[in-house]
Amino acid sequence: MDNPVADPLRVELGRIVGAHALAGEVRVRWFGDGPENLLGADFLFLAESREDPEARRYAVLGGGSGRSGEVRLRLSGVDDRNGAEALRGSLILINPWALHLDAVFRLTRGENGYGNDFSMAENSLEELRVISPRVMPQLKSELEWATRGTPPPPTTWIYFMNGMGPYLEQITIPMPLPLSGGFTMPTLALPDMKFNEAKLDTLRASTNDEKTVTTRVLADTAAISASQFKERLPIIITHEAIRATGKAIATYVLMRAAQDNSYVAIFAIGALIYQVGSAQADLRCWRTMPSDIQTAHLPTPTDGLLRFTTPDGRSLGSVELTPDESHIVVVSLPSPTVSTASIMPIQLTGDREQYVPIFSLKPPPEQEELENEKIAPTTAEVDVDQTESISTKTTS
Repeated sequence: MDNPVADPLRVELGRIVGAHALAGEVRVRWFGDGPENLLGADFLFLAESREDPEARRYAVLGGGSGRSGEVRLRLSGVDDRNGAEALRGSLILINPWALHLDAVFRLTRGENGYGNDFSMAENSLEELRVISPRVMPQLKSELEWATRGTPPPPTTWIYFMNGMGPYLEQITIPMPLPLSGGFTMPTLALPDMKFNEAKLDTLRASTNDEKTVTTRVLADTAAISASQFKERLPIIITHEAIRATGKAIATYVLMRAAQDNSYVAIFAIGALIYQVGSAQADLRCWRTMPSDIQTAHLPTPTDGLLRFTTPDGRSLGSVELTPDESHIVVVSLPSPTVSTASIMPIQLTGDREQYVPIFSLKPPPEQEELENEKIAPTTAEVDVDQTESISTKTTS
């Protein structure tokens, strides 16, 4: 089991409904068309909900069929029935992008790298085939490499972070509340999800060898967010109604008491102002994530130059890669109106230059040497200082 990690891109595969036998296996009710993606998984995330920041990663050590609509799984760190029962009710989640990255690294890193475990890469790709069927045309060649057990030829994988995710706006709804001798009108402050429609349909990548690929959707993050929001909305409305009702009743009681007591009137007015001013919806969301994540791959260009364009041919930038090596290129475009995309290449194979983070507080080596030369005294200065020190001691 790994440390908690927050990730809004996960999708639900099932829910743990209990323990099986005494060795720590869990019973999982699977979602979707079948349990294949659960039984073929190498790792899973368990959480109370999809947006749970305390989701934890478990390796899948084994599994099998179970009762109708269920499978049995053996997870790392769960060794007895008590441990399995403690996980009852947990959602089983997985991230399509993480699955694909896992497969790419396993395919390309070789014997001295990430693992060279082609069977595990095949499992991840088979899982993706069920979760993200729109990328199946791309997965065919990747599955062939994994099945044959041979690393792919120099290949560049593109991940396109397209647009921006949905955001929340506040809406207010008056809620008439009848009370003894009258009624009050508390306000419900609720979140309303809005979608950013400004995004590209696809991204095109081309080389001077006249090879061109078009990206396909790997993870529809906007749809995932909308599904999460729809699931949470009844609970949000219930909590907000309880909150508003409690405030309204307290304010009403104070207003009635203020009719006979001028001191209480001051508190009543303050309570009324608080009731109106504190009606704020929780608008926190993963707005900075892309609307969707798309992917494609093509042979690494022989001259290393890879260009990116919109579907209508507008240039978004280019990147120079190391020929005859495999790479990942992450292209981010928060809006189609942005003139150029953010492009980050990552070399997967061969000799690579040491990465220097742009946020490092340490100056570049050449600048550091110049600063040291300015600070350090020269040999002549050291000799003069030592001579003056000796002369002073002799005189004294």
